[in-house]
Amino acid sequence: MPVRLKLLVIVILLVVLGVKYHPRFQLTEVTFVGTNFVSTASLTAFVKQYDAQNLFWVRFFSRISSKICDQYPQIESVDLDMTSNHTLQIKVHEKKPWIGMPIRGRTLFVAKDGTVLNLISDIGEVEGFMTLLFVHGVPANLVENGFVYMSFVESLQPVVSAIQQQFPRRALQIRFKQLEFEQHILSFRDVDVIRDDVMTIRLGSFDSFERKFELLKRYLSIVTSEEYQTISVIDLRMVPKLWITYHE
Repeated sequence: MPVRLKLLVIVILLVVLGVKYHPRFQLTEVTFVGTNFVSTASLTAFVKQYDAQNLFWVRFFSRISSKICDQYPQIESVDLDMTSNHTLQIKVHEKKPWIGMPIRGRTLFVAKDGTVLNLISDIGEVEGFMTLLFVHGVPANLVENGFVYMSFVESLQPVVSAIQQQFPRRALQIRFKQLEFEQHILSFRDVDVIRDDVMTIRLGSFDSFERKFELLKRYLSIVTSEEYQTISVIDLRMVPKLWITYHE
């Protein structure tokens, strides 16, 4: 190796070691932004293992980002920013809630990959809450260790997607009756869709799904706003007939 190259390598090593061990770049504080479903106190305790280590080393070589995501499945990704010589700011990007599932007196917010987001009870405002779809009637045994069984989630997704396409940007609830999930097959005898928290749309089974919603669309296109306000139940179980129940 040429002498000049050796000197260059030695200089680079000295600079790296100087930065790594210089007290001026010692990590003394980690701050977090963007947390809701994950406890900031828990995250602070988790990253305490990096106290007094070199800030540059932690930022670029410690794999702190992947370790945080592995430890907290509610987190999709994190961004790191050195805000001072001693401070690392961690911006947390949590997974988005896909549906809400009321189970045993508590509503679980579930991501599209089956992760239960609200394992802690003290959470703030949930993004998209007003248009989040809530699914009732899911058996509690389909939730285990902070996850909804992925095979069930994959079976439920087409049903949820089909209903959301019919009622975009609406507050919706789905109420399953006698829902069963055995051998990776989702079955239910009856399903109601509750629209805007006041109107119940009885679909029955998903047989003739498209015909039922075409009939519903035709009806809603001609009903007056005054009559719409008085409707309690729209029953589509006897398609092509449609039965209306009004508020008393």
